[in-house]
Amino acid sequence: ALLTKFQLQPAEEDLGARDVHPEGVPPSHLGAGLELDHSTRASCLTVSVEASEHLITCHAKGSPAGTIQANRPFSSALDGPVAYYEATIRKRGPTGAIGVGLARAGYPSNKMPGWEPVSHAWHGDDGCTFNSCGTGSPLSPPWSEGDVIGCGIDFMRSAVFFTRNGALQGSPLRGVDSGGLLATLGFQTKGESVSVNLGPSFLYDLSAHDLSPPQVPVHRVRYLDGGEEEEVWLNLLARDYTLLSLPSIPPALAPSRVALASLLALNPSRL
Repeated sequence: ALLTKFQLQPAEEDLGARDVHPEGVPPSHLGAGLELDHSTRASCLTVSVEASEHLITCHAKGSPAGTIQANRPFSSALDGPVAYYEATIRKRGPTGAIGVGLARAGYPSNKMPGWEPVSHAWHGDDGCTFNSCGTGSPLSPPWSEGDVIGCGIDFMRSAVFFTRNGALQGSPLRGVDSGGLLATLGFQTKGESVSVNLGPSFLYDLSAHDLSPPQVPVHRVRYLDGGEEEEVWLNLLARDYTLLSLPSIPPALAPSRVALASLLALNPSRL
């Protein structure tokens, strides 16, 4: 077999970059009325205000955690196509078990965000994201004191994304039901502390925000089949791939043709 061509193509339809400020709503008004709701505060947490930011401190071990939520859900009408907030890690405490994320109203105040439906969060002790279940997906090394952790909703893409020190992290959580999600923070051990910035100015540049899908490498492979030269397109770098084109062949030979393509995809060294 001979590799004859290589190209990149979008993994999915690209909606393109777009203005994150809705028409008629000036950026300074985005996030208006957004505050932390002290009535949702777990008993192990204290909240104070310093320089227009909310300082949250965990003064006792959670059982097994302690959370606090914002006073209203994010929405495209009030927050624009992209809703977002940031938390600066002031003190990690013994383990750094801090969660920054989103959850529906009434989320249990003793469960870390991301553990229970409907919630999505990134945790600082293990660097994993949690998507409405207790099993995490690795995203990063553990957080450090001074890190600025961001969490946002891209309403046009139905996606939740995370940032660290102003940079987008990993792949977003796509296909999320973005309605009714509130900023939600969780803590587990005594001594953990964060300051929360609900906007409108952030370290992450929202004006340049873009969740365009990644490019996927696709290869064109030429090979001989029964003395006839044929070509197929496939991704040789992944076990899961899609044939973009396949020559017209008799139905009886189709299984063998696809089997050969599968062999090449799983064993690119055979080229």
